[in-house]
Amino acid sequence: MLNHARRKFADIVKSGVSDPQSKSYAQEAITLIQKLYKIEKEIKDDPPDKKLIIRKEKSQPIINTIREWINTKFYKAQELGGAIAKD
Repeated sequence: MLNHARRKFADIVKSGVSDPQSKSYAQEAITLIQKLYKIEKEIKDDPPDKKLIIRKEKSQPIINTIREWINTKFYKAQELGGAIAKD
């Protein structure tokens, strides 16, 4: 699911027609998703119980930030009719 979302945001950033605000919001989303990818890469060989602990400690705060981001900036971009809203 994150791969699909990240690709959509990357398309907005790369687009020559997206408005600057949508590109900025999309870049923020990509940065947050990349932080989750980094954590997953670091724990890929860990046992499941350790993964769970690390995800609660490191990933959950990022997920909370993403939720907050969606509720503020993503919906704001939709209201403004930017590229994020058009996808």
